[in-house]
Amino acid sequence: MKTVTICGSMRFAKEMQEIAYELEIHHGMNVLQCVCNAQGGPPAREEMEVLGQIHYKKIDLSDAIYVLDMDGKIGEATQREIEYARARGKEVIFHTEFVAQNQKDEPTVEALFLGTCACDFSPKLKTEYKDCFDKDARRASVLLFDDTYMIDCGPHALESLRIAGKDIAKITDIFISHIHYDHFTSGHIKAIAEGREKPLRLWVREGSVFDPIENVEIHWMKPYERYEVAPDVFFTGLIANHNEESTPQHLILEKDGKKIFYGCDGGWFLAPTYEHMKHQAFDLMVLDCTVGDRPENPLMAVHNNIPMIKMMMPTLRMEQMVTKKSRVFISHIAPMFHRSHAETCFIMKDSGVEVAYDGLAVRI
Repeated sequence: MKTVTICGSMRFAKEMQEIAYELEIHHGMNVLQCVCNAQGGPPAREEMEVLGQIHYKKIDLSDAIYVLDMDGKIGEATQREIEYARARGKEVIFHTEFVAQNQKDEPTVEALFLGTCACDFSPKLKTEYKDCFDKDARRASVLLFDDTYMIDCGPHALESLRIAGKDIAKITDIFISHIHYDHFTSGHIKAIAEGREKPLRLWVREGSVFDPIENVEIHWMKPYERYEVAPDVFFTGLIANHNEESTPQHLILEKDGKKIFYGCDGGWFLAPTYEHMKHQAFDLMVLDCTVGDRPENPLMAVHNNIPMIKMMMPTLRMEQMVTKKSRVFISHIAPMFHRSHAETCFIMKDSGVEVAYDGLAVRI
């Protein structure tokens, strides 16, 4: 295991933390990070001197330094750290080069979390976060694949698409996990469908009941039946353990050789769904975690909590649904039951499960 010290401007403190996580989880590195001032504001001069001495000691302990050349520029302090590391025979890794080298030529699928909330939405979404994403002020759960295929279209879908800078005209298909208001907003579906030459395709589990939507072509999905929605693009609906009157389904996407499972809403997997999933190696799994880190779960019949997720993970690995290459995220998070995003990440850090947040883009 290679030990690295991250070097760069503290203007990128947030990026440092995210990159450190990526390097440790997906590249097997042991990262020595810069110390961030949680209270905000620059440290005092005396504190800067102490931190500087400690930072050079970290370089001494490292096999390499990882340089954040985020904006194409390297400051004088970072340049001195590079020279110090090279003089001591340390490897120097530049962030931009590392990212370029690790981008594979094989096709990738981008999953963009446009929302990760269950239902108790923050009032701050109407004020300070009305034009941006925040990890603790979450919007209704929506997932967008390659700008084209969208799972769910709830009350914040148009807002999230606007904030993410996405062109709604590129969306060809919307897949609905179930007919609850926070996942199915017909007015937003209508807005996405307006003005198209070809109707927007809406995929719902058979038996769903809702009013017709103009310029929308309905596709009824039979459970466990695989549908080809485009060349080499397949979706399958699996019955979810949720309120049956909402015709709930989990969804499997297969595209460019990748396989993705989306399981929000729903508690424990039903037996037919579990049997269908067994031995399918998923590149990405998104699991419902409406309820937080508490021993009791008042919604156990229809939603997971963190202990349930941790209990499931060994079995998902045993049944080869989760492999060493898989990335697993929890989403559909109810703030009333959860701690902050940062605290939840800490709780999940040894589980192999990551915590999704609004605006997160994952490439697999």
